[in-house]
Amino acid sequence: MKPENNLDSPGQGKASSIRLGVWNRLEPQPRKVDFSQVLSAPTADALWMLTRQWQFGEFTGEDAATSIMAKVIAEFTPVSRLGWDNHVSVFNNDIPLEAQIEGEKVPVDWRTHLQVSAYWKKLLKANEVDATLFQMFIDAFPMTDADWLMSPQREEQDITGDKDLLRQQLFLKNKIFNTTTFIKNLTSPDSNADNVLRNQNILDDSQLAANVLRNQNILDDSQLLEVEKFESNLNLAGDQLLLWLNKLYVVPQGTSTSPWDQSRLEYRFDLASPDADANNPRIAIRSKEYYQGQPDWYAFEIDKTLPEITPLIQNNQLVDELITAETKTITLLSSKSEFPGMPTARLWEFENNMINFGQIDADTTDLSTIILAEFALVASNDWQVVPFNVKSGSISTIKSIIVTDSFGFNTLIDPVDPADKWNFIGLSQKNNGSSVGSDPRLFFPPVTYKTHEGNPIEHIIFIRDEMANMVWAIEKTVPGFMGEGIDAYQAFLRRKAEFLKEVLLKEKLLNAELLAAGEPLPVVVKSDATYSYEFMSTVPEPWIPFVPARIPETDASIRLLRGKLSVIRMAFLST
Repeated sequence: MKPENNLDSPGQGKASSIRLGVWNRLEPQPRKVDFSQVLSAPTADALWMLTRQWQFGEFTGEDAATSIMAKVIAEFTPVSRLGWDNHVSVFNNDIPLEAQIEGEKVPVDWRTHLQVSAYWKKLLKANEVDATLFQMFIDAFPMTDADWLMSPQREEQDITGDKDLLRQQLFLKNKIFNTTTFIKNLTSPDSNADNVLRNQNILDDSQLAANVLRNQNILDDSQLLEVEKFESNLNLAGDQLLLWLNKLYVVPQGTSTSPWDQSRLEYRFDLASPDADANNPRIAIRSKEYYQGQPDWYAFEIDKTLPEITPLIQNNQLVDELITAETKTITLLSSKSEFPGMPTARLWEFENNMINFGQIDADTTDLSTIILAEFALVASNDWQVVPFNVKSGSISTIKSIIVTDSFGFNTLIDPVDPADKWNFIGLSQKNNGSSVGSDPRLFFPPVTYKTHEGNPIEHIIFIRDEMANMVWAIEKTVPGFMGEGIDAYQAFLRRKAEFLKEVLLKEKLLNAELLAAGEPLPVVVKSDATYSYEFMSTVPEPWIPFVPARIPETDASIRLLRGKLSVIRMAFLST
């Protein structure tokens, strides 16, 4: 009720209008506290059931049509370029995006040497090459002491302190060869077009498996005759080995840089796709914070701030680059939207008892939960679904949809006007340094549906030391010699015990030499004190310091730089 009353305002010669709003609040008044009987929806006679159906509106009809089919016109633009920093290459849609971004060099560990050596021996046997040639490769590419340690950071105590590891080393000696050096000689990494040239059969003779063995200059005349006897089969085995390695490992080609940003511990890379805009023939799709293991569509944004001279979006066509868009028209049958837990259309239809909408715990500020529950309970049956397959590694644009309803009428649905800024799983746009607007196109990155992940081979925890004003990187898991992850502290204790054993052995030998020379032994003063004072404790070896340092280009910004601890062996023994 809205009464109006015209009164003259004080000091004015005209009347003003005053409106009063009155509302009545209606509240149900239940007669019972327990609602279980009512909510169980029991059935009685047929008339009662019809009444309940009428009460719930099941007999209510609408003078509206239902969509039967839809004609969809869509355009697919391929992703054509991949780049980071100043490196740009043609995007390969046959390889998952994760592999192209996270691909690394073939790991150097005992397991890899054993795996490649065993497969090489298998290839030689399959190509009917004499078994004596395998021993030639062991002699030509031997495993040196540095190869067994794998990195300068490792010590001999890492192996001798682990009895199982020492037995594995003794078993593998004279059975495997340095496959890293062998593959490097076989592929000639000085050229960036190795694989292309090999496929064209125009490589020089030094890159054939037989001549790789000859170039070591360790073969005598009789061995050279054996190599020449099986030369063609040996070269065929070399090609098969490279093919097997390319399938097993995704090794970056043609660049020495990596999209990995060490300062932020994340991947930063860019994609490019042709665009119909004459002023901007290519659009840049950037991902700056990829670290979670699978780059989904929300990890990207369209960047329109790049200058035209940027190699990623330059108006030139690379070799084997796909720049042609594909338009596809398809007619599909529309169906009702369905999802797990969706309320059924009929009142007395059995539903999944695992779904309980009454247990939704949403506060007044949980708008997303409230909206989702309202859609599921109220508007879920108002939506139609048209299943349309899009291509992986492309940007899809719906040009139009023509819907045919049950009355035979056709309705044209145009794309949303970009000025409306309506966005649903679309990419945001970056203009002039700020993210504004949206893009109606759908980006479907070529990622894997499911991946198999093993146990981590390296795990580092960063902690802040407030008293020392620094950061410690604590190694929990480090790569082992067989390619697995091992406990860093346990490896440190084994190395410490082995080093202590060596020190005691040297001390024993020194005392024996002094006794033989008739010189007195060093006097060890033993204290009977109950307590001992330790001036300074040492830090375990798996603890790596990071100290703050000011960035030269700025006045206030700082970054953490890796520090260095002096390893004092006697203090090392006391930890």
